[in-house]
Amino acid sequence: MKAKVAASKVSSLFDNAEEVGGVKIASAYFTGTSGDTLRGMCDTIRDKAVKPAVAVLVGKAEDKITMAVTVTKLAQEKGLKAGNLVKRDQRHRWRQGRRQAGLCNGRPEG
Repeated sequence: MKAKVAASKVSSLFDNAEEVGGVKIASAYFTGTSGDTLRGMCDTIRDKAVKPAVAVLVGKAEDKITMAVTVTKLAQEKGLKAGNLVKRDQRHRWRQGRRQAGLCNGRPEG
């Protein structure tokens, strides 16, 4: 249920987002939201974007905090990279335009 509520907020995420250098920047924190849900939200943002945008999404499910960052293709064309926004270690999962990092009790997993 919380995942559906979180996913429904994707469409309004950029309504009040700050714009820097022609790129919309948005962030949000969702309780009860897993990494899988955050990845889906990032995919939705990236697929539906019509302007350059960056989103930083943080979710907490039980005692695990997950952060996912997505950079739209138009923002990537401006030189922005999700990987530069999330420090890389062995536990990060990524694909073009999206990075994800896991935290457990506020510390990086691994």
